Amino acid sequence: MNSKIKIYVDQNIVSPFYNDPVDFKVPEIIEIVFSSALLDDFKAADKPEKHLASLEAMGAIMVSANPLDIDFTFNRNVDLEVELSRVTVKDRLFSFDTSRAHSSSGQHKEASRDEIERAMKQFQDSRNDNASVLNQFVNPLYEVMLKGLLEMIESTPPIEKGSPLPGLLSKNYDRRTAIKDIWNDLPSSEKELYPTPDIYFGFESSGRSVPILAGIDTCCVIFDRLAYYAEPKRKRPLKQNNVQNDSKHIGYATQCDILLSSDKNLIYRAETIYSHLEIDCRPVLVEPGTRLTEKFLQELIY
Repeated sequence: MNSKIKIYVDQNIVSPFYNDPVDFKVPEIIEIVFSSALLDDFKAADKPEKHLASLEAMGAIMVSANPLDIDFTFNRNVDLEVELSRVTVKDRLFSFDTSRAHSSSGQHKEASRDEIERAMKQFQDSRNDNASVLNQFVNPLYEVMLKGLLEMIESTPPIEKGSPLPGLLSKNYDRRTAIKDIWNDLPSSEKELYPTPDIYFGFESSGRSVPILAGIDTCCVIFDRLAYYAEPKRKRPLKQNNVQNDSKHIGYATQCDILLSSDKNLIYRAETIYSHLEIDCRPVLVEPGTRLTEKFLQELIY
């Protein structure tokens, strides 16, 4: 049995090494863990291979889930370049989601139209700059997708904000009990529809537990709608993939002992969710720009 302490890292923990290589050794008792969500975050970097070099230097291992995210596995022999290259047309086409943005932030269709028109211009400007066969194939499909979404938005009425609680602010709730406390504050009509906190926040459906990644993702959408430690980027359709990756980080880290991030909202949401689900993972908020060191990691576990 592997008794090493597993520490899951967010992108902001790896980013400080982008231009300065890893210059420390991870203690033998620790394993640095990442997921496909982290690799997806890396795609936005000019040279994502620099991030891969950091993971390799740390001896990081990859946590994965089967399609139903019931069983998780750890892979210590990952070909990082192969994993990073698994960018499909679907990933590209569905990197934004207007309905998710509407649901979580209440933005009206004007905001989505602006985002889509900006994306259309961006891809039209870049088509001649990149002559690769893949981009010649993907960009036209992407443009068709964008135009279709634009037409859909033009033909549908504004989607109103979800059912926010009057005056709901993160500071009003103790993160250890926030999920139950928020549900207790719901109007009676909402409680009739969602008779338990687990049903309301997406952890349970039809009397059964929802797979952990899906449940946490739904919970984070509800948090966005209620403005509970919500990110401004949740309002932007083109940023929904990044928003969803944040919930995936929280989900994958449930298989680890510690979650490291300098994203305050992510850590506070993780504290709230882990406390409610009684998950034995400790979220740790790191000062932005902090470079991991052997001493830092040792102090985390002793």
